[in-house]
Amino acid sequence: MSNWRESMKKYILYLGALVSVASLAFADLANDSASNYTGDTTFSTGANGGTGFGAWTLDSFNGSSYVGGTAIGNPSFGLWSNAGGNSSATRALSSDLAIGETLSLDIGHTDNMGGEVGLSLKDGNSTVFNLKISNTSGGQWKIWDGGADFNAGQGWSANTPLSFSFTYNGVVDGQNSYDYSFGSASGSDYRTANAINSIDSIQIYNNGQDGGNLGFDNLSVIPEPATVGLFGIVGVIGTFIRRKFAI
Repeated sequence: MSNWRESMKKYILYLGALVSVASLAFADLANDSASNYTGDTTFSTGANGGTGFGAWTLDSFNGSSYVGGTAIGNPSFGLWSNAGGNSSATRALSSDLAIGETLSLDIGHTDNMGGEVGLSLKDGNSTVFNLKISNTSGGQWKIWDGGADFNAGQGWSANTPLSFSFTYNGVVDGQNSYDYSFGSASGSDYRTANAINSIDSIQIYNNGQDGGNLGFDNLSVIPEPATVGLFGIVGVIGTFIRRKFAI
């Protein structure tokens, strides 16, 4: 009986190790949400809620940034601007987006579209990818990746949170490749018209909205799926357990 109990203890320890490995394999590398900015933690330049990101940089002219009720709910991050004004929120990544990693967030706008709202992925001060909708885009969200704008596949959808994700695939056949999903749309292995040396920050912006707001929330960086490696670890631990029980 004592040998059986010892074997069970070891089995539980091995199982705990497996769960820990699985948690590490699928945990977010970075995440933040508006719910982290309450009480003494305000949404302002230098604020750094969540984990895995650099501090926020907020800019505005005849506009503002805040946490509260927006087009996608309450609480969420909000950017507001008057006609001729602008507001933006820039967040540095703790390290450049690596091959296979995915950057994601929820975003949405009000039904007042007087200018342009969107997000940009940046390499230093240069934009390498831009997702946007404006009063001149024909009711369609557009993507720019170095060439001409093209339809993202997601149309006008006011006061609705739309989930966006961008996965960097690295260089494929001499060109930078990426996958994206946005609302009901998605695309894979898009080749950029411009070189991507790195993606080190994201900027969300609201330009000339004439009183409309842009809401966003739930920023995250997700690691490359480690399914193959995890299955290998599971196999090793499983073999070890079987041998221990056999002994």
